[in-house]
Amino acid sequence: MTDTPPTLPEEPKGWPAWQRLLFRYLCLHWLLYAFTDPQGNPLVNLLSVIRFLLDKVATWGKDLSLFDVDLTSWTGPVFGWLNTARGTSMDMRPGGEIGEDHGWCLQFTSWLSDVSAEWLSDGTPLFEVYHQQTGSGDTMHDFVKLCAIVVVAGMLTAFWSLLDRSRSYPRLGRWLHLLARWYVALQMLGYGMAKFYGMTQFPEPGISGLTREIGDHSPMGMVWTFMGVSTGYKYLSGAGEVLGFLLLLHRRTTLLGCFVTVGVMTNVCALNFLYGVPVKLYSAHLLLIAVFLLAPFKEQLWALFIRNRPSEPVDIRVVHNRWIGWPLAALGWLWAVGVVWQYHESRSAMAENNPRFAAMMQKPELFGLWEVENMLLDGQQVPSSDSSRWRYLAFDRGNMALARTLLGQAYAFDLSEDLDAKQVTLTARGSGQDGEVWTIERSTVTRKVRNPAPKTRADFGGPIDAEVPAIVFKGNWQGKAIELHTVKKEFRVHDGFRLIREFPR
Repeated sequence: MTDTPPTLPEEPKGWPAWQRLLFRYLCLHWLLYAFTDPQGNPLVNLLSVIRFLLDKVATWGKDLSLFDVDLTSWTGPVFGWLNTARGTSMDMRPGGEIGEDHGWCLQFTSWLSDVSAEWLSDGTPLFEVYHQQTGSGDTMHDFVKLCAIVVVAGMLTAFWSLLDRSRSYPRLGRWLHLLARWYVALQMLGYGMAKFYGMTQFPEPGISGLTREIGDHSPMGMVWTFMGVSTGYKYLSGAGEVLGFLLLLHRRTTLLGCFVTVGVMTNVCALNFLYGVPVKLYSAHLLLIAVFLLAPFKEQLWALFIRNRPSEPVDIRVVHNRWIGWPLAALGWLWAVGVVWQYHESRSAMAENNPRFAAMMQKPELFGLWEVENMLLDGQQVPSSDSSRWRYLAFDRGNMALARTLLGQAYAFDLSEDLDAKQVTLTARGSGQDGEVWTIERSTVTRKVRNPAPKTRADFGGPIDAEVPAIVFKGNWQGKAIELHTVKKEFRVHDGFRLIREFPR
């Protein structure tokens, strides 16, 4: 049975004037936004994948003694220029200033700030643009650039409308739909994959986040905390984004991919706008583009959801010639595979080659907060009324240890574990001194703890006896012999999954 392509519906004689005007503006707005996007420029992304695959071919050829070609001699300068042209290569100077070698987008927004100063009598700029690496996507630079895109797209739309008397744009519309669809798909892949690679998005809260009071969290910090607490929820969110990427790749699953993407990005936008996560402009554009990708299916959606009537299939192919379609499809799938492969290798290389990132990925065996029940200095017990007495000793990711006194003073250490030898090495950060080797004696003690799974109301209110981990630390600190008797604090956010719960906790 042959796979008969859907019939192409007859093109309307002409689009309404408002539809032609809206199409022209949206086409120009998307082109200006996407191709000035530092992270998602489709052309740069495609060329980057091509370079990555060519480098892989060159490496395989050299390893198999088939050929020896150095591609970096010409790909390096080309991509160095592209990085500068797209506005992401910034020469950071002391104090946060940007050097001369930066992108034209940065120069353009700075120029607009200077022009605004000339409009005012006192010479004060209407807005100030700061170019610095902060991780925010909602900076003044981003808003000024967006306003410029709106103005320029509006002016070009007016010129286009004056010069072009076309009544509709079916072919251009399908090409625009294809490019915008792939743009959104690639961004969804980036969103999703970031959640599967450790510390890149929503990591498990460390000791600092676990010990910070709820009221001291920023709204964005609350999002990072509640997403990071549940690894399963984080992976589920990432899976939804990767699913949107996969479904948007092929024209037959585009409609379903749009629905998945709209649902996922609606949730992302809600978090960004309502919790103040500074990626509002970027996520809102992805959501709106995903919504507009539904435009070719408007009649079918109306028939399905409103009229409950059968509908005709929609053909969104950009070409109908098989000899052109197959190479174009092969290029697309090669692009998709290359992007996934490149992303995986770049994150893996980051973990291997960046010591700080690798350290943050690893959790020390003693990870957690160890509450000090008894503290001795030079054999003398430090009374609980002494404000210099340690409250806890914590071990966190990044080979870091932290001690905090009853008064709140903190001491930070670099950590090295050798649990086979029953010792740890603590080096005071910034001191320039050698680390102190502390011995550890691990055991368990019985303590009153909160009932993790109460079955009756009486159980709900009272603590229970339980065996909890305990460690005795012995070493030297500030020229004195120190001995700490500690027990591990169990954080409630680490309670495991329970299918049956008699009481909400």
